[in-house]
Amino acid sequence: MSHAGNPTRAVVASNRFVAALMGGLAGGIAFGLLMQVTDIMLSVAALVDSSRTIVGWSVHLAISLLFGLIYALVAGMRVHTMGAAAITGVVYGWFWWILGGLIIMPAWLGREDLIFRFTATAWQSLAGHMMYGLLLGLVYGYVLSRFERPVRRRHAVAASTAHRFGEWPSSAAPHRRKSAAALLTSSRGITEARHDRRK
Repeated sequence: MSHAGNPTRAVVASNRFVAALMGGLAGGIAFGLLMQVTDIMLSVAALVDSSRTIVGWSVHLAISLLFGLIYALVAGMRVHTMGAAAITGVVYGWFWWILGGLIIMPAWLGREDLIFRFTATAWQSLAGHMMYGLLLGLVYGYVLSRFERPVRRRHAVAASTAHRFGEWPSSAAPHRRKSAAALLTSSRGITEARHDRRK
């Protein structure tokens, strides 16, 4: 049973989806610029048998968005602070450097000799993956907090209103009933005493 003002699962999922895409895009652009400067972007284009830089960018950004969504599914539920967002993002980027940069990409390009080879290009790839992960986590955490801020504000207002108008929890109901009964008894006693005086 849902309560008014609480975000539904669909809304929460939608917020995480948007935050993941924005984080993936931000990290992907930063990583892409690094690959552009270090001439790695053409290797990305070669994954789809192309030698055009624009193709490399298209493939890279598509992968960045996909990895952003995977991040939201795998680690997004653990992101409650910006510190957690940064840590999970960096670890996530490091994971994809191991799996993607050192294994999948060399194997895909037919360069098995470069699998787990720590060349200068591999270290540049590590820097890019860590940058990607850090920006992914930070942007994801920030966007998600912006989405959740109005919800937290509504909850705070609702709690304040409930306290002001005496909408106490059910556990406090017996004490309130006893207090009300005592007050009613006292009021009746004062009324009877005044009536006796008049007689």
